[in-house]
Amino acid sequence: MSKSFTIIGVTLCLSNVFYSFMGDLEQHQVFGLEMGVWVYRLIWVSFAAGIVYEYYQRTKTENK
Repeated sequence: MSKSFTIIGVTLCLSNVFYSFMGDLEQHQVFGLEMGVWVYRLIWVSFAAGIVYEYYQRTKTENK
């Protein structure tokens, strides 16, 4: 994954987490499943962490 896609992906994931704090909703819907707001935030933070981890692993192997 290129650097620009990584930045875009992480930005989108973290913006979902940020905007979840703006509403009064206690439930969010992801992939057709309704879940608690903290589970929703955890999923999006996990996506962002996974994207960053994959990027660093790829750049680490390319630099060797």
